[in-house]
Amino acid sequence: MKTVLSILVATFVLIGATQSTQAQGGFLIGVETGQVLGAAGMYQINDVIQVGSGLGLQINENSNVFYLSPQARFLLDIGMAQTHLMLDAQLRLLFGDQSESALVIRAGLQHWITKRVALYGGFGVLNIGFDPSFTSFGFLSPFVGAQFAL
Repeated sequence: MKTVLSILVATFVLIGATQSTQAQGGFLIGVETGQVLGAAGMYQINDVIQVGSGLGLQINENSNVFYLSPQARFLLDIGMAQTHLMLDAQLRLLFGDQSESALVIRAGLQHWITKRVALYGGFGVLNIGFDPSFTSFGFLSPFVGAQFAL
């Protein structure tokens, strides 16, 4: 799975390197891996806010779980032209052999390597479960991904 993700990221980086439009104010698609392998569709409202939803699949030895995660992402300027602090809030809904709902807050960095391609990564920092009830805080579940402006 990670080989497939690496090939997809490399392909989109090469495609994106030939484009010349800015990603601001448009649609984005992305792939991500961490606890789950997933894809997301986002709309970049302005330089700071992206909204959208992710879909994913987690395959374990004894269970398969699909997830849906409506989300809002905030990109904060840290004084570097193409790199931003990323704060991400997701309502994560899991379906399948197990079901769960949680609010997940993540933090990391996002860097635009071209005008159309961004790489990002970080950690979950807060996980508030609703069903079942739980709370986790700290450097939780690392993730990496790529976004591509359409």
